[in-house]
Amino acid sequence: MEISEFATQLLFGKTWEDKLVFPSLFEDTCTKPLIKVPTLPGRPDSLKFAAAGTRVRFPSIQQLEKDDWARGAVFHFFANHELLAIELMALVLLKFPNANSEFRKSMIHTIKEEQEHLLLYVERMQEFGIHFGEIPVNDFFWRSCSSLKTPEEYLLSLSLTFEQANLDYSKYYQKPFAKIGDKKSWELLQKVYLDEIGHVGNGLKWLNKWRKPDQKLWSYFVQNLPTPLTPQRAKGLDFDLEGRKKAGLDDDFIQEIRRFGHSKGKLPDFWHFRPGGEWELADLNRPKAAMQLERDLGSLAIWLAGPDDLVYSKEKISENFKDLYLKTNERLPELEHNLCVLKQRKFGQIHYWDFTPRVHEEFGFLLENGPTWQQYKFSALKEEWVQGRHRKHSLRLEHLLKTKMSYKKYCYSDGIHITNSSDLQQIKMLDWSKTWVFKESYSSSGYGVQFFHNQQEALSWVQQKSKFDFIIEPYFEKICDLSFLFDFSPNGHIIKKGITQFLTSNSGRYQGHYVGKYTHGLSKEVLRVLHTRIGTQTQIQKIQNELAEFLPQVWPNYSGPIGVDAMVVRVGNELKIRPVVEINFRHTMGFFALKLKDVLAAGKSALFAIKPCNVIAPDNFVLKNQKLIAGEMPLHDTNVSKKFGASLKII
Repeated sequence: MEISEFATQLLFGKTWEDKLVFPSLFEDTCTKPLIKVPTLPGRPDSLKFAAAGTRVRFPSIQQLEKDDWARGAVFHFFANHELLAIELMALVLLKFPNANSEFRKSMIHTIKEEQEHLLLYVERMQEFGIHFGEIPVNDFFWRSCSSLKTPEEYLLSLSLTFEQANLDYSKYYQKPFAKIGDKKSWELLQKVYLDEIGHVGNGLKWLNKWRKPDQKLWSYFVQNLPTPLTPQRAKGLDFDLEGRKKAGLDDDFIQEIRRFGHSKGKLPDFWHFRPGGEWELADLNRPKAAMQLERDLGSLAIWLAGPDDLVYSKEKISENFKDLYLKTNERLPELEHNLCVLKQRKFGQIHYWDFTPRVHEEFGFLLENGPTWQQYKFSALKEEWVQGRHRKHSLRLEHLLKTKMSYKKYCYSDGIHITNSSDLQQIKMLDWSKTWVFKESYSSSGYGVQFFHNQQEALSWVQQKSKFDFIIEPYFEKICDLSFLFDFSPNGHIIKKGITQFLTSNSGRYQGHYVGKYTHGLSKEVLRVLHTRIGTQTQIQKIQNELAEFLPQVWPNYSGPIGVDAMVVRVGNELKIRPVVEINFRHTMGFFALKLKDVLAAGKSALFAIKPCNVIAPDNFVLKNQKLIAGEMPLHDTNVSKKFGASLKII
């Protein structure tokens, strides 16, 4: 059979038999290329591509382990990928009849193996009760590759991208089949895996012939891979190092593809760590320490981001840090240090660490590229932002709780807000046998907080201030600090994210967070207070639920992350819970503590802390199955940090 006739039947045929044709002998005399690429390949009606917008979710591992239909569905997805590969290879044979004859022969050999895979997948899905075509099929491979202009682009897209990724997918899905004792499915995926090594190797062989000898494979791949594909598409859910080496990919290429981060199609969310916004709300410049934290710990945002997101940092993140991150994660988010290149990027959502008028000046252009709801929300909040972050809202929330939660184990500050000189009389009327805490209206992490034991010192401090705007509260003997974390969604729902325990100095300066169980190190006496039942809830659960109810009343137009700090305190001989110390309408370090649970091995507890970078060793930790089990792991880029570092230390 003439190769062009064979390829035409594969590409345009509308029957199952057309897709599986494979003659015993081939001739290759036709030199006329296919001029017009079909909009879609020919297919039986049951296998035509689903309408745009139709989305069928790939079965989860949990579903696969429990359900025959889910197992069959996995092979249905894989079978469509094999059929697409056959059709695309047929298209290449038709478009480039004058390509190297040995290259065309290698394509035919690959087609035969893809047909074998297709048949095996179809047989296996039928054994699970699914017929090919029963589930809608997508056209992503076709849309990505049907307009390719050269054999080189085909190999870059199919062999070095989709087939390289299939090394990962084949190995990844072998694991659940092995777990449930499905040897037949495991062996099928093993055959596909071994064949894919050969397919990647064959593509690599020809690309090595065509690229310039002095050009590295990685730079050649990145520069010539056709859009909209990115190197991220060349990776699956796990990363198979062994298969890539067997295919002949060099160590430099493997390392670069492992490090590469980019969204696979969805719009990425934007993340950036920028502390110190409270000073800007008070119309002050951020202190040098806050700006140094932003530069030194810009990489911290990577621990909050997802693999399809983008993390911006002031300094370029090093290859060493990327490798560190990949020791505990399969995929890197996209990393960027040049803000200018983001001006044309679209984002799914903008996650500011904090939002202030100056943040808007520097990063406001990102909102124009973000979702419409977020543009509207931030525009509506523009006039409220400074007042919305005032500490007086902590007093308001405390008052709302007090009206509903008068349980004897709770205590409240009954703080006062000083706004003008006439309020100074209230200072004189305080019970000065106690210690009083004076807090600036815009401050955080223990900054802007003064402790006074006598009236004269307090009045002297107040009279030196050019503006009267601060909060006064009684001092409590603190036993532990807690934080309730929420996310106020754009649709008005408040989501309870979790509870954390953090550490502060005697002056209130932030020192770190416990990661794992928030109750780590707490005495039985404290645990009794937190876990005493009030009806169907423990005290800590009741507080969390009440906060979720009242927070929207404090700032109704706000949406985004919220942290509410609380304390267990000693009052006389009793332990009590102070449910509101302050509200942070922004990200807090507690959100890091929640996400860093994913880094810890099961049953382990750790301390997340900010400390001088020179006291954190770069490699004094032990991982097992990508989880931290011992030692202290740096969370910052040790090649970038000059003063501050962050770590997660097993305790």
